[in-house]
Amino acid sequence: MNIITTFSKPLPRLGIAFAAALMWNNSALSGANQPGPIATSPLFLQTSVEPNIFFILDDSGSMEWENMVSGFNNGLPVYNGWGGNHYLFPTTNNGLDQWYEDNDCFGIGCYPYTTEDDGDNPGEGAWRSRTHDYNALYYNPEVQYKPWSGSDNSGDPLFDYITDATRAPVDPLDPGGDTFDLTSQVEYRGYSNGWYNADMFPAKHYIWTDTDGDGIVDADDAKQLIQIKAINEPFTHTDGDRDDCADPASCSYTEEIQNFANWFTYYRKRKYVAMAAMGDVVDATSSARMGLQAYNDGLIENATTMSDNNNKIDLLDQLYSLEIPCGPPGCRGTPARQALVSVGDLFQGNNSPILASGSGGMCQQNFSVIIGDGFWNGATPGGAPGNADGDLDTEFDSDTAGLDGAGDKVGYGDNFSNTLADIAMTYYEDDLKPLIDDEVLTTPTDDAEHQHLVTYTVAFGVNGNLDPFDSLTPGDATDTDPTDAAFAWADPTDTQDADRIDDMWHAAYNGRGEFLEAQNPQQLEEALTNAFASISDRTAVAAAVSFDSTSLTSDNTLYQAKFKSQSWGGLLVATSIDIDVNGVPSLGAKKWSAHSLLVDRVEAGTPRNVITFNGSKGIAFEFPANHTALTGDDLSSAQVNDLLVNAPAGDEQGFGERLVDYILGFDSNEVDAGGSDEFRTREDDSGDRNILGDIIHSSPAHVGAPTANYPDDIAGGANLYSSFKAAQADRTGMVYVGSNDGGLHAFNENSGEEHLFYLPQAVFSSAPEFGLHEYADPNYGHTYYIDMTPTIADIYAGGWKTYLVGGLRGGGKGLYVLDVTSPLALSEAALSAKAASIVKGEFTHNDLGFTFSQPKIGLLNNGEWAAIFGNGYNAEAGDGTAKLFLLYLDGGADGVIGTAADDYEIIETYSGGITGADCSDVSSNCNGLATPTVLDLNGDGKIDRVYAGDLLGQMWSFDLSSTSTASWQGGTYKLITATDGGGSPQPITVAPAVIRHPTEKLFTTSPNLLVFFGTGQYLSDADKTSADTQTFYGVWDNGAGNRLRSDLVAQTITQDTHASGRTIRTISNNVVSYSIKYGWYIDLPISKERVVVDPVALGDLVFFNSLIPSDALCDFGGSGWLMGISSLDGGPPPLNAVDINNDNMFDDADQHDGENVGGVEVDGLPTAPVFGLGPGGVSRWVIDSEDNLTIDSVQPEASTPSSRTSWTTIDL
Repeated sequence: MNIITTFSKPLPRLGIAFAAALMWNNSALSGANQPGPIATSPLFLQTSVEPNIFFILDDSGSMEWENMVSGFNNGLPVYNGWGGNHYLFPTTNNGLDQWYEDNDCFGIGCYPYTTEDDGDNPGEGAWRSRTHDYNALYYNPEVQYKPWSGSDNSGDPLFDYITDATRAPVDPLDPGGDTFDLTSQVEYRGYSNGWYNADMFPAKHYIWTDTDGDGIVDADDAKQLIQIKAINEPFTHTDGDRDDCADPASCSYTEEIQNFANWFTYYRKRKYVAMAAMGDVVDATSSARMGLQAYNDGLIENATTMSDNNNKIDLLDQLYSLEIPCGPPGCRGTPARQALVSVGDLFQGNNSPILASGSGGMCQQNFSVIIGDGFWNGATPGGAPGNADGDLDTEFDSDTAGLDGAGDKVGYGDNFSNTLADIAMTYYEDDLKPLIDDEVLTTPTDDAEHQHLVTYTVAFGVNGNLDPFDSLTPGDATDTDPTDAAFAWADPTDTQDADRIDDMWHAAYNGRGEFLEAQNPQQLEEALTNAFASISDRTAVAAAVSFDSTSLTSDNTLYQAKFKSQSWGGLLVATSIDIDVNGVPSLGAKKWSAHSLLVDRVEAGTPRNVITFNGSKGIAFEFPANHTALTGDDLSSAQVNDLLVNAPAGDEQGFGERLVDYILGFDSNEVDAGGSDEFRTREDDSGDRNILGDIIHSSPAHVGAPTANYPDDIAGGANLYSSFKAAQADRTGMVYVGSNDGGLHAFNENSGEEHLFYLPQAVFSSAPEFGLHEYADPNYGHTYYIDMTPTIADIYAGGWKTYLVGGLRGGGKGLYVLDVTSPLALSEAALSAKAASIVKGEFTHNDLGFTFSQPKIGLLNNGEWAAIFGNGYNAEAGDGTAKLFLLYLDGGADGVIGTAADDYEIIETYSGGITGADCSDVSSNCNGLATPTVLDLNGDGKIDRVYAGDLLGQMWSFDLSSTSTASWQGGTYKLITATDGGGSPQPITVAPAVIRHPTEKLFTTSPNLLVFFGTGQYLSDADKTSADTQTFYGVWDNGAGNRLRSDLVAQTITQDTHASGRTIRTISNNVVSYSIKYGWYIDLPISKERVVVDPVALGDLVFFNSLIPSDALCDFGGSGWLMGISSLDGGPPPLNAVDINNDNMFDDADQHDGENVGGVEVDGLPTAPVFGLGPGGVSRWVIDSEDNLTIDSVQPEASTPSSRTSWTTIDL
């Protein structure tokens, strides 16, 4: 809803159906000035108990190797003996050193690696060891290599960039030890049927050309030698994304040799790559307990919380210090089974990392992550479980044929004993802590409530016989779906072969985790990141709940938007509002359910009207006929790239077409649907399909006949607004809502049928955990897409029109603009032509962060119709300051909004900045502006003033009353900085409510406005536990600004129990003298209490709702307060504002100890209040996270009737 407060006369007295939509208006941060990484799933569904994550790292001899090539035993076929040479460099730079530390080449010819031309001895192609296309470990010039992650308690990095390539450390942990000169010709001594000397230049690599086009790096394929010498600069790069180079596509010698030196010191060995990838994950984690086990060296570090930097430093030190004393093959084995047994026994033993009940152990989740580069071997561990996955002794396994107790194929069991899969099943089905309660929250893939171990496995550089990511023909014996009738696991116990890699997948399958493959260093880092993201998703939302997220009423209809976290399905239901003879409102009959109608539509084969924006115009959403030769009528290349992120090589066109079908709602290629089994199943445990995505923070916005109160001639000339209202009086009403299935939906208000589905260009992304490819991923946790309530208003742009402007909130960094004036019938044949007229453009900018600021729409005093919004949060591509954007809606000369520099204005606050880190780091000083409140002070229909708060606790006043755009920057000032009693800034993430000051009216103190807002945030993981004191403010703007807490009068809150049984609050009544003070404030008294939904000012009162995340360790949700206080002084309401005792009267019985009540408690987290005026008077509607709709009758001022509807709570 677009709200412009007009002050041409006293504030309107409730002559509105509803003042605002119920919505979750998330905030930003807690304690620090930055939110950090923005949560990708609802915080109110998360518990505060940190999971245990145990890394089990392969420390076998092969992890010392510097080669990783296709195959298992051949490596580079140099006499084949040991699988090829594994070290590319000797250990020091002193003299004629050997390839291996023990001065023995094991009978393998070393010379192919040491001669300047890399030999090509009898066609062996030893040059291939120095191209990353063949040897995945070798230097890749397209990759930026950074030192290992981590910092000490002073914030200094644990490891430095290698700035002197003439002395590159051989061992990262011993920078003062042996070094290697990478810049000079080096002489070596080798042995091949006798000792010999040779020399070579170290800093080099080869660019491979696939001469015969077979996709294999053959020994005789063409190659180009690249030596990193100053004489050869610049060094060009195909991808052009080297952030360490001034020119990302062309690096200087200094830049390139440093990158090569970093690779040499930190990445040239398998173990170095594993350490780098694990270090990145550990260093980025602050909300988990982590530990480390090595295959051979056993327990390295028990699990401790990563929120303590000392623990993190200890774990990283242990990781980076891990030694593998014998390098060549055969020196150390790969006892992966024993390592998992040891970790499982640890979880069951006296030193178990599982927390005690009092600390949340009953609901704590526990994970192991196994990382290995080869087949497991070694003796069967003591106490091995036998055939644990095939004995059908619990509900969590099966028989040897993979059948569960009901005879359904679940695929866990086999005929083999003491496998890695058996061990994983043992610690999954066993209760690891039988003496504590079983309250572990379940997920669709993990339904065990007892304390158990979930197993993830990562295979680095090796492949099994089965491909778990590729489903073959249903019924085929080699089908990779374990639930297929013909599928059977192979025997990993008979020989040491690829079946043991399949056993790693089997272990993850039994352990309800995930199996991940990595064939190069970048994939390993991505695999570990994805594993941890999956774990985070499990621990973030592990409840199957369904409750109202938002609602809106219009014409006696309640539009309720809900979501189900189990399947991330959305629901939109229209319900009539009944009013009884006493004026009491209640919910009546359901009119329609949009999600059910949408399923029916897709199953009937009726086409949906789905459109998008390709960067230049609106088009129908369909996969291009030829994705390699795009036209101006197709999706953009970036959109295509998103859709093809997970496409199998050679099947890109077919995959893209299937994914588009999936987004359109078809389920034939969902997992277990019998098709390609590529995409996530959108069906919950009850069997309900969920084509409509979850709706969490986006409120349904209703558009019917035009209702704005513009001056009739505001557009000038004969362009009367009344003519537009008359012409559109009978237009079909629509309900618009954003959803986390990627788009904005429009539903017919009468039938509930979907009219339009718009996918903004801004939601497409090829990045992990974003984009539409993520939505379809079978391992999808949750991602926000369009999570913001759209704003809809009538504007004049070459004629009167109705425009919709929407942000993405946590879904992205952009806005979209649609023309929704005439929702005419759409046909599939003419959809692209209609899309071009509907989509007016999209807007993004380097200084625009995640668009948490809901736009407001209005006419500016320079004659431009504009969307007004803050720059949101985490705009790391900009300068980190808070800004106000004014986006002109006429599209400029080209008619496309936001494409030219003069299509928008930016008003600076110059507050904030990026210091030391990017904006996702809580230690940075990045700022951002929240949702604005816009004001028309003189009744001419134009916006004169804007207020908006920022993350540093500053409420800003923007004076836009001048007709000169150049004057607007000078009219900006800081009204107040909100701080707690200790002086710490309190972030403001709500839109303020504003009224005229009822007593201060002098011209010299204009604009004489009272500005109301609360502080706090509920946006990032850290916000769940933040206990910083937050405050609600009422501040007088007399044109001076720069107010402080000390300029205001403090009111206090007292909590008690009313005679009716309700928990209530009363407010102190301290006098606010505006001759010496500038307003008032109330500190919220309960730990973690905050205001993150917009306040509403009505009559003599200001209403605001606070939320308090639950303190219960194993609980989600929380509680809150519905507050109503005096707007003049922040004291008790001047009248009995709420019918506390539910007797249909406002009288002394509603008081407490002779005082008017200022607040009532609710059991769930409340949304923003919505106020309605019906036959019985004014009512306040609030939905909370416990699925309750609370309807309070309120008396906001003395002139309202004395009898109202009563308070009631409806369980939805």
